[in-house]
Amino acid sequence: MYTDEVLNKLNQEAYYADPDYDKKITYVAKPDNELTGKEENQLTVVGKDFKVVASADIDNNGYQGFAVAPITKEYPQGDINNVAIISAGTNPDWKNPVDLVTAVTAKNTSGGGSLQTKQADDFVNFVINTQGYNVTQLSGYSQGAYMLKVGAKYKIPTTVFNGWFLYDSLDEDEKKFMMENPHLFKNYRRLDDSTVNYLDGNNREKITDFGTVFWFDGDSHGIKDWKFDKNGAVIFEETSSPTVKMSQIAYQASLGKWALFQLKQKFTASGGLSANEQIYLDDSEALLVVETVARMNETISTSLKKKYQDGITKAEELWQKTEQAAQNIGTTLSYAEEIEALESGGASKQTIVDAPASKYKEKIAKIDSQTVEYTSLITEIKASISKLVSSDQELASQI
Repeated sequence: MYTDEVLNKLNQEAYYADPDYDKKITYVAKPDNELTGKEENQLTVVGKDFKVVASADIDNNGYQGFAVAPITKEYPQGDINNVAIISAGTNPDWKNPVDLVTAVTAKNTSGGGSLQTKQADDFVNFVINTQGYNVTQLSGYSQGAYMLKVGAKYKIPTTVFNGWFLYDSLDEDEKKFMMENPHLFKNYRRLDDSTVNYLDGNNREKITDFGTVFWFDGDSHGIKDWKFDKNGAVIFEETSSPTVKMSQIAYQASLGKWALFQLKQKFTASGGLSANEQIYLDDSEALLVVETVARMNETISTSLKKKYQDGITKAEELWQKTEQAAQNIGTTLSYAEEIEALESGGASKQTIVDAPASKYKEKIAKIDSQTVEYTSLITEIKASISKLVSSDQELASQI
């Protein structure tokens, strides 16, 4: 239900929880017969209808957010067992100066990375513990990315866009949960997003994100600039950036981990795990890890192999230039005498071409052998899983 695309569009709509944001519409959590003026309690994004079941607008620090529940045949007033809470980002038109202040001061704010974090926490707590709704998804954009902290506290899956968020603001329990469950958290960021760069420098080496940041090319900070496939998943476009390529692999691994998480919930819905169910989950996770490492290894090795191949080519070009220079200088010498003269000075084909090329080829061979080992291991694990499933019809029917 809550695909990347749906969450992206809900983030765009969350601004309308602020009555001052737009003259034509304000989202409120009221019954139909109590709506007045421009108030609305229902919205449609990506062809899906949602009911606004809670909303918040706090003037003293610019926080806005709403909780929505999908409208279905079974739940015409919204399925309160599947609620998403969205915190609005900083007002893009800067109509609320307090909202801007909370964003700018986030860089030096302890405890949450934003002065709005407590209000978001209070809102989520209200929806869960006062309203009694089951919240299955959190999301935010830009400054609203502090929802990552709230999600880690309440153990709720969280997806944010252009995350204006300091991971150091997580307390120890939140860090532990996020580190153990990175598949529940997604922070989509662009490599050259200058707005987010102000917060932490976009420094991939210094940001400890526990595997939750997925990097994309580009410098846009716009919520509307994200693209999605037919299934509503965010699109990684063709890139030459190793960082983005590795993020794409990590993203696919996260989806795989999430699928296993859901399968485990399905297995345990009627009780504990059977021995074969546990083996299947363990083997599938092992397969996911090996396939992910293999793909990352392939990405790295492709880059290294090109580097080594370029090194061989450059060594050969250097030798050709050395020979040509010797011929230009020693016009009265034979080719053999020129080579002898070069070697006497320590410049030989062996030292310039053959030795480096041999070293590079050795490294390439090692890379290729690692690829073979990963392929063999993947085949072995798949065979084990296939054998297990074929011997357990009940397990086969569940997956």
